[in-house]
Amino acid sequence: MRQFHSVLLLFCIACALAFTPSTGFAAPSFEQSSTPRQVLLGTGSGLVSLVYTPAKFLYAAGSTLTGGLILAYTQGEGKDEAARVVRRGTGGDWWVHPDVFTGHRALRFNGTD
Repeated sequence: MRQFHSVLLLFCIACALAFTPSTGFAAPSFEQSSTPRQVLLGTGSGLVSLVYTPAKFLYAAGSTLTGGLILAYTQGEGKDEAARVVRRGTGGDWWVHPDVFTGHRALRFNGTD
């Protein structure tokens, strides 16, 4: 099982390195890529999302709990601050889009204020 995890990690690193555009190289977007490249980008996106999505969920759960504590401690007076904390924690991307690897999309972990 340890060997499987090592191979999976190496595969994710290889995908990230292979599909990260260098300066002066305009990589085609996911939709404009060939079918084999789309398969690799989609596979890399899915594998990276297996780690990213649970981390994002824990972060969102923590921000929701923090927002609730803000409301409780301020007896409802801090609802704007609580809403901002929850919005930042639950907003953003919940999975890694294949275009993150091509450089056509940025990964947003936090939501906007």
